[in-house]
Amino acid sequence: MVSVQQQMFGVDVTHDGEIHSMPEQADNSAMYQELNECIDVLVLFEGGRVQPHRFRWKGHVHRVSQITGNWNTDKGVFKLRHFALMDEDANFFQLAYDERKTQWKVTRVWVE
Repeated sequence: MVSVQQQMFGVDVTHDGEIHSMPEQADNSAMYQELNECIDVLVLFEGGRVQPHRFRWKGHVHRVSQITGNWNTDKGVFKLRHFALMDEDANFFQLAYDERKTQWKVTRVWVE
């Protein structure tokens, strides 16, 4: 059975909590939309970790109810910090923080 993280974000989460990228697959039944839109994000810093708390996208504030995954990718000497999450209305999003540009973007959204 394919998990939501595998379908939406192209990642696999191991039992140890490690997140691995999955190879791209040509799947026309994907139910997410690729985006690259700048957003404002309110974050919490807890236990040395950055956690998105809420964000504004298209004039609407989304409160994060659950972070379902997070991982980093290298972009030169800087990192992109990725967060798969669900808002309080059970909408799924993927956000990315670009350390180099100090900028947040919504990169994927689940559409039905």
